[in-house]
Amino acid sequence: MQDPRHKAGPKGDTATPSLGPETPEPPSPTALRRVGIGIVILLAIALLLEIIVVPLFSTVSGSDRTVIGGKLPSRATTGKPLSITLSVDNTYGPNLIPVCIAVGPATDFAAVTMRIQGGTLIHFQKGIGCGQELIAGETVSLQLTVLPSHPGKLPFFVGAVTRSGQAAGPRSSTMVTVSGR
Repeated sequence: MQDPRHKAGPKGDTATPSLGPETPEPPSPTALRRVGIGIVILLAIALLLEIIVVPLFSTVSGSDRTVIGGKLPSRATTGKPLSITLSVDNTYGPNLIPVCIAVGPATDFAAVTMRIQGGTLIHFQKGIGCGQELIAGETVSLQLTVLPSHPGKLPFFVGAVTRSGQAAGPRSSTMVTVSGR
């Protein structure tokens, strides 16, 4: 028996299907608007979740984000550049864009330059030098050059900070015996 939706051709074979009442009607403009509005609402909800909820779970205390490793100097000479090799480890997760390093205190040590992973030479401004992105879980080498300003037993620190100077992890600190020239 032949399917009623098909018409027989001249030799009794079936031809193309006819467009009978079983063909669905195209959606109405009102239905399309409703679908569009639904998509916009879902996107708005997703955006709100991204802006409001996700930061609640990804915010950590500064001490959990970045760790400075290596040995800080114990001796230096006034006016003679002091080169220090350290490492910076992003222990938490969010990428640090850019990674910034603070050196000080500024009254005792002038931060001059730094290189991250042997890359571009970065000059410090107001005691802070900012370089490349530090990816989550990444450890990079850091070459600092500082200049002791006067003799004495002086406090010295190095720490990762935000561009505004807010701590992004614990500082590494020591006392440095600085001799005169």
